[in-house]
Amino acid sequence: MKKTNWRYTSSWTKKRTKKGARSPKKKSKEEDHPPQVVSKRSSLSLRSTSMKRIQSFRGKGSDETDKEKDEKRGELQHRTISTVLPQSIPPQNLYASAPSLGPAPSILPPNSSTSNSLPQFKSKTLKKVGLVGFLSGIQAPPEEKPAITPRIGPIFGQPLEKTMERQHKALMEMGEDNGEATVDHAISKLRDVKVPLFFYYAMQHLLLFGLADEGIFRLSGLAGKIAQLKESVDKGEEFKLSRDADVHCVSGLCKLYIRELPSPLLTLELYKEFVSVFEMDEAEKINKLKELLSKLPTYNYGMIKYIMNFLYHVSINSPVNMMTSSNLGVVVGPNILWTTGDCFTDSNKVAGVTGDLIVNYFSLFEEEEKITTPYCRAKLIGHKKSLVAMKKIGNEMWTSDANGYFVIYDTETVRYIGSMDIQQKYVFCLEAFDDYLCSGSYDSLRIIKVSERKVIKDYAGACYSLALVGNSIWASTNGIILIIDTHTLEIRESVALPDHGVWRMIYIPEKHQIWASSEKKNFVYIWDTKHKKVIRELQVQGLKKRIHQFSRHKNQIWCFSEDTNILVWDIETYSELKIIETTAKVTSVSFFGEFPVAGFHWVTQVKGYSTTTFENIFHLENYHRDAITTIESFVTQSGQRVCWTGSQDKSVCVWILPSTFIPPS
Repeated sequence: MKKTNWRYTSSWTKKRTKKGARSPKKKSKEEDHPPQVVSKRSSLSLRSTSMKRIQSFRGKGSDETDKEKDEKRGELQHRTISTVLPQSIPPQNLYASAPSLGPAPSILPPNSSTSNSLPQFKSKTLKKVGLVGFLSGIQAPPEEKPAITPRIGPIFGQPLEKTMERQHKALMEMGEDNGEATVDHAISKLRDVKVPLFFYYAMQHLLLFGLADEGIFRLSGLAGKIAQLKESVDKGEEFKLSRDADVHCVSGLCKLYIRELPSPLLTLELYKEFVSVFEMDEAEKINKLKELLSKLPTYNYGMIKYIMNFLYHVSINSPVNMMTSSNLGVVVGPNILWTTGDCFTDSNKVAGVTGDLIVNYFSLFEEEEKITTPYCRAKLIGHKKSLVAMKKIGNEMWTSDANGYFVIYDTETVRYIGSMDIQQKYVFCLEAFDDYLCSGSYDSLRIIKVSERKVIKDYAGACYSLALVGNSIWASTNGIILIIDTHTLEIRESVALPDHGVWRMIYIPEKHQIWASSEKKNFVYIWDTKHKKVIRELQVQGLKKRIHQFSRHKNQIWCFSEDTNILVWDIETYSELKIIETTAKVTSVSFFGEFPVAGFHWVTQVKGYSTTTFENIFHLENYHRDAITTIESFVTQSGQRVCWTGSQDKSVCVWILPSTFIPPS
């Protein structure tokens, strides 16, 4: 095979390289260690210079080095995924139900048979932005609202029913001052919470910040800190946890509350029946557990459901936090199911039954026909950096961070099945066909053989957008579009762009058209894919920034600009249907079933819109703690409408749109 020897270099890259800004300087020894005055003969200017360097190294007014500060800060920081996903653990061993992946993933290095270069084309139009760069330096985060904490007297050691009745009464009284019609939305929402409010806030904190912590609920927090939190709760003080609050102290507080209840959540009366479930087969076990759960008092059932929902999210991330359902059963079970007298002989059964409640959460507590609103099926942790792209191929969801590190999940079981690092810089886009996944980034276009977990083609040069057009892949670079054959994976031809670069693309198969955005901030270009030429230009008046990402449903195309606008187009008439102005910077747009959804910067909710009124009609709950950067939607083999969301907080959430969902009018 003849090797392509072209190399793409933009004038922008050359300019940056000349200035020396492209590659970071190596640290000198002087930067690695604080400079010291080694001689008494040092001049005042030398001492002054040294002091400035020391201050810049340590921080003004500080006697600690950065290393010392980091070590202290590290005691409270969460563990990273790299510490809990050792390479020696094969992915297929993490879950018994996960399909075998064969040998460990291997990366094929660029060589004469697989490495190619994109054609050279000088252009000043497209710049290195990347989704992470695009999201940085914008909009300050909104101010956090105080946590609503009504004073209801002591909570620890009090009967659950008594606590919940006092809490409900206090929340109802909060709305009586201004009349029921003007009750704050936050208060109205809290009235539906089925657990004590401090417990609700604590679990929300753990959901956002604690799922990646190894040994969550197993490792103990500082006893003194837990005692302080307990005292604060009983005094009715505002229960507000900072981002760096120790996860193990928070989980320890939750366990302490459950343990100090006068009676167990699964009740003394049902103890023997719950323990007997341990010996049953799987089918009989589910039916019996449903029967027993239905006998629980209302508040006990609400509390158990809430706890098991959270523990389910912990258990599906066991490759990261090492807390499987059986491990959680051991540490949580004795707090929710116990009896008077000696019950240590049943400890294995208690742990086993608790594990069954966690594993079978959706079978026991959630019935699809009774759910009427979108809900989170799973929150998944596994990335080292912010997510920027996702693509479904077969029954696998490939999720990528900005540097080309993929974490792969099974779309049916929502389980981790593997990972792969192709080491790209600033991934822009993904496209899939047959058994191949294309990944375009600032430095290359790489084609992965999915079944073999190998990079089999590596084209050097920037790739900003990809579109599957029949039996070819259209790849946009600076000033040209490359057309790559899906059978040979070779460049078939290239199409020069007259005076602009293509930034994002979407293919409309029935019309043989590609809609594309460019560096011309307020233009959309429509390409005829048969004749490979632009047939129409659409201009958006008043648009200040370029259009980013397209998504299509029926005869509508939804996209967004790099500011606070969502744009809606009619495919048939090429007319602009609506410009939706939002209050936050838009970061992603897709369709959840028949509903367009959008993610935002600093607004951690995903908002859903109407395709007729273009109004915001619903939103997904706050399961992310940072910008939603990528959204991928599809319908599973079982017919469920599913939406996967990826965030800058390195997490992925899987949402289900129930068939019974009726959006508010």
